Amino acid sequence: MSACESQKSSIMLDVYGDLSVAERARLKQHLEICEGCRRERQQMLGLIGTIKTAIPSRDLSTTEARKMTNTIIWRLNWARSLNWWSQILAYSPSRLIPAVAAAGILIVIAGVLGYNIFLADDQLRPTASIQAEQLSSQDLEIIKNLDLLKDMEAIQKLVQAVGQSSPKPPEDNSFDDTRGMRNTLYGKHYA
Repeated sequence: MSACESQKSSIMLDVYGDLSVAERARLKQHLEICEGCRRERQQMLGLIGTIKTAIPSRDLSTTEARKMTNTIIWRLNWARSLNWWSQILAYSPSRLIPAVAAAGILIVIAGVLGYNIFLADDQLRPTASIQAEQLSSQDLEIIKNLDLLKDMEAIQKLVQAVGQSSPKPPEDNSFDDTRGMRNTLYGKHYA
């Protein structure tokens, strides 16, 4: 049979002598009824007795007790009198080392990941923009005038098409298409 869960803390406080009188009376009534709680209390009392006999406590002299008390009071007053930033600096740095190391590791990991993302972004750029960066100034001039070159190609094809058909030489029939115009010193005018 084990101790009741609701009474374990009361048993512990009773063994250490920290239970109030009213709570001790309630626990005593419960111990008369519950065998498991009585056994639990007896085991704890036996354990504490064994510890006291195995590790004897050293009795302090009055001067040693006074010195220890004064030292504790002085340190408490000293800690209260420090500024907030002095308290942080006076804090044991051995506790800060793991936190600083963890923060440093996180910064390094973030830097590596950021660098890898930057490189991946550079590799994913379109090839046209990379090729445009590699073009010379002469090539850029050709690209800028590409529409003009296309028009020139169209003109060359037109000249070739016209050149393949044998046109008749123009006849000088200037009077045929005047239709009521007459030549004067200032050009052709209507009559």
